[in-house]
Amino acid sequence: MKLSPEFEPQIAGLTPDLSFKIAGKRFLGDVYVTHSPLKTIRDFDDGTGEAWDTSRPDESRANKIANELAYKAEKYEPTGLPFVAFVFLGDHRILGARDVERALFGMTAVEVSLEENFPNSVSRDRVPVGGLLLPDEDGNYHHRNLSAVISCDWFDTLNRQDQGKRLHCLVLHNWTGEPLPEKAFGLFPQIIWNQSGQDAWEPEQTTNANRVAKFTPDGEIECRDYTPDTAW
Repeated sequence: MKLSPEFEPQIAGLTPDLSFKIAGKRFLGDVYVTHSPLKTIRDFDDGTGEAWDTSRPDESRANKIANELAYKAEKYEPTGLPFVAFVFLGDHRILGARDVERALFGMTAVEVSLEENFPNSVSRDRVPVGGLLLPDEDGNYHHRNLSAVISCDWFDTLNRQDQGKRLHCLVLHNWTGEPLPEKAFGLFPQIIWNQSGQDAWEPEQTTNANRVAKFTPDGEIECRDYTPDTAW
């Protein structure tokens, strides 16, 4: 992607997983794997299981992800550099990109698009968990150094003629943070923000959400839309 990455740089006594440059600006990045909270899954002796998600903090995937992201954003804030988190989904026990969206926005991007004055229309009692990027009760924003969060999911393709892993990513931008240029990860679908009024924002999806990537033997990235009927 021509981002000139540097792995495990030493910055202000911290060692993020990587840093990269785009449009003359340096960004820090951390890559980590998140899992469904243990309290939300149950396995049975016959090999089956069940999973659930609630608005209780200890039973919420969005709440767990929001706490993880808050910790990382606060950790790197003293560097003065914008930060991007890469969140890999570690299981499929109803854990998905929508949980990352709720962790940031308090709801999914589709639900945000139905709000007339986001985020002012969203009170905290409507968002008992998640909503890391929402303003506090005094209207103040926090974690402005968190430029974007990239939800990532490795999965096995259904294409039996070309078996292997495919990568689905969704780039979720922070409307108040240091902007991450769209072209940085332009191969993947992104949720960007358009200002619709004073401190009012509308989400926009840049491309088909079904776009996935495959790494070729020569180190290139191939991206195409993917559905069960058009698996590649």
